[in-house]
Amino acid sequence: MTQSMPLRLAGAIALGAVTTTLVLLLMQALIESDAAPPDAETPAPPLTFVRLLDDEPPDTGRNPPEPPRPPDEPPPPPKLTPDRDTGPMTVATFTPPVTDKPRGPGAGAMSEGEALSIVKVRPVYPQSAVNRGIEGYVLVQFTIDTLGRVTDVEVLESSPRGVFERAAVQAVERFRYKPRVVNGQPTPVSIRHRLTFELDS
Repeated sequence: MTQSMPLRLAGAIALGAVTTTLVLLLMQALIESDAAPPDAETPAPPLTFVRLLDDEPPDTGRNPPEPPRPPDEPPPPPKLTPDRDTGPMTVATFTPPVTDKPRGPGAGAMSEGEALSIVKVRPVYPQSAVNRGIEGYVLVQFTIDTLGRVTDVEVLESSPRGVFERAAVQAVERFRYKPRVVNGQPTPVSIRHRLTFELDS
């Protein structure tokens, strides 16, 4: 037992020396770390400004639409020229040789004033006759009253019959005259009138 005591003491001293050395080394390291200047900070990277461009429309492969063209000036209106060849005319004509011959008492004697025509109306050519190319005439007799109006219209003759009579009577009824004057007074007088229906070619 006397021999083991020095061994234990030597071991304890050696362990204490090692521990003390470690503690001193650790303290030295801590002191050096506190005294050392801090590491230089890493410089921040420089700021870069980037300008954002407007987004361009995607290329669809089609050309952009052309701007609208200004409207063209309207062409001048065409000049109207009257047709020279208008085709057949459905106009009835009058035949003067048998026109307005006074009839009745005193018809052949001279008077102060014979009946004078003021208004004559062309008869309407019947459409059925136009379509068939029919021409003809109507001889009528009527009375001119004291006011110059036509009364008592009567068809004396017509050709062809049953085609132009109605149109002739309707036209004659619209005639107007200056009445015949006898001894200063208007006097009724009977008149014969022929209307000819012809198609102008």
